Amino acid sequence: MKKLLSLILCLCLFAALLPCSFADYNQIDEYEIDLLVDGNETRGTALDASYEGNTYLSLRSLAEALKDTDKKFNISYGSTQADGAFFEITTGESYTPVEKKPNEDTGEDVFLEATTNRIFFDGAEKKYYTYKYDNPEDLYMSLTDVQLLFNLGLEVSGERQLTVYPERSFAASLDGLDKEGYFTQFNAVLSGTKNGSVIYSYNGARSYPVASVSKLMSYLVVEEAIKNGIISSEDTVTISENVAALAAAEDGRLKLNAGDTVPLSELMEAMLVMSSNEATLAIAEHTYGSESAFVDKMNERAKEMKLYCSKFYNCNGLPVMTTGSIPTKLQNRMSANDLFKLCTYILNNYPEITDITAKQLVQLETLDYASWNSNTLVFNVDGVNGLKTGSTNASGSCVAACNSDGKIVIVLGAEDSAMRGRAAEILFRAS
Repeated sequence: MKKLLSLILCLCLFAALLPCSFADYNQIDEYEIDLLVDGNETRGTALDASYEGNTYLSLRSLAEALKDTDKKFNISYGSTQADGAFFEITTGESYTPVEKKPNEDTGEDVFLEATTNRIFFDGAEKKYYTYKYDNPEDLYMSLTDVQLLFNLGLEVSGERQLTVYPERSFAASLDGLDKEGYFTQFNAVLSGTKNGSVIYSYNGARSYPVASVSKLMSYLVVEEAIKNGIISSEDTVTISENVAALAAAEDGRLKLNAGDTVPLSELMEAMLVMSSNEATLAIAEHTYGSESAFVDKMNERAKEMKLYCSKFYNCNGLPVMTTGSIPTKLQNRMSANDLFKLCTYILNNYPEITDITAKQLVQLETLDYASWNSNTLVFNVDGVNGLKTGSTNASGSCVAACNSDGKIVIVLGAEDSAMRGRAAEILFRAS
């Protein structure tokens, strides 16, 4: 029961970090849309959220449109004590329509919900960002995510008209996206392979804040300390006053008290999967005696690896405020090129990192705590097994991801975590 309560608390905390409700924009345009499938037209429902063209399609409308095609699917709404409320999408099944049931509180704000709108797609849980509006048994998804989830071809064919191509699979061209300026909405984007080959790069040489993605350098420093006999992977870490203070602060995730002892292995999972800042600090102090000594090692390794656009101010990627009459907020910085080099080095020398980062759920037995992976790609994209996400106001939403085929994708400076995951999935699937 304690683990269940910890997991529920984690979900609530994660949901609190999501973008604000549509009500903050005062622009929600619900309208009927023409859905054309094989020359047949049906009427569906869509939303434009905050501005025209930011379109979200009703999944029940899509199910109705596809009911006589090979891409047919059924969507149902349910609830269990273990999973709470959830939506189940089953492909190949005939669609069963439901009577529209308006929300009881019609004045309720409409929220962007990821973890509370749980989706099981053919039995596998997905973590796409979905919207609930008016009918509690319906979901709305962005047109891009609809294409990704259902592997489906869509085309905006006219004003409030959408053509669905059930015979087509989702397809995206890197050249086409580049010409359309798709990647210019991010600070930097890169895709490549773990052998060092770059497939595509946008703004790869410029340094940007990377927030918790910098924990990958912390991971490397720890693994090399283990390799060199400085510490052992079997160590137990004693929690310091500094770590306990960070755990109790706004950016804390775990309940850690000074004097507590926690296995290093659990702290490593907390650092990589749930992006625990206090776990990272505890690891840093244990490895080299202090955070400053650990950060010196991070910068030393960056220099040795010729990561010339990288600079680390702390072990976990949180902003660092300087003192003085004009305070300065410093943040760990890397270029996409440097981050790609770091990822390739780790994957080639310490591939066991993906034994941790591929986990959808991490359970910390000593701390009696459970948490979902902050990287939604491990739920949404077959074969993705890492690596790390990060987000601050200055960095935007960032991710360095990899899959079992050795492909690496980096997105820096996305507007939010929904856009970050969407762009990364496109890069994994684009040719």
